[in-house]
Amino acid sequence: MSTRPLPKPINPRVLKRAAFDGYVTSDGRYEARPGRYGTNRQVRFWTVTDRQGPWPGTDSPDQVYPDLPTIRRDLCAPDGVPWLVCDMDDGVLRVEPSRTAAVGWASSHACAPVRKRSHGKGSTCYDYAFGDPDEDWNICAFIMRADHAHSNGFDPVQQPLYPYPDDPHERVDRPAGKDI
Repeated sequence: MSTRPLPKPINPRVLKRAAFDGYVTSDGRYEARPGRYGTNRQVRFWTVTDRQGPWPGTDSPDQVYPDLPTIRRDLCAPDGVPWLVCDMDDGVLRVEPSRTAAVGWASSHACAPVRKRSHGKGSTCYDYAFGDPDEDWNICAFIMRADHAHSNGFDPVQQPLYPYPDDPHERVDRPAGKDI
């Protein structure tokens, strides 16, 4: 097991316009509603509600934020929603900034090119098979945006088995009891 510090866990969500006046995170956990005051109804602050219950250290599900950039920085993925490489048995293998990077890592990890890719209509998960054309075996991986992982049966904040950007194939152990 590696003794160096692990990368910080990801925030697998973005803000999306809601049916009400405001925003909701892509995973549905938070709602952001504007605090409008004055004759021009200008937004003065945002009230964010955690749908899972009270904020840590409080009795209230509401928290006040000064602006949307602060909400995005604190609760969302500020550089865009990352992509996950997942395995049916091992869960989250790797976090990458794009689908292209995720496919590249999975291909490098399998030591084989993409042999087949499938994506069901309306699905948020890509199923990849990696293998050489003259071989009978394949290595399979699921690749999906992190904010869609729950709907595909994966935990987007699970500790990846291969977390380090500078050593993409160094495997780490998950803390006890944190496997799938």
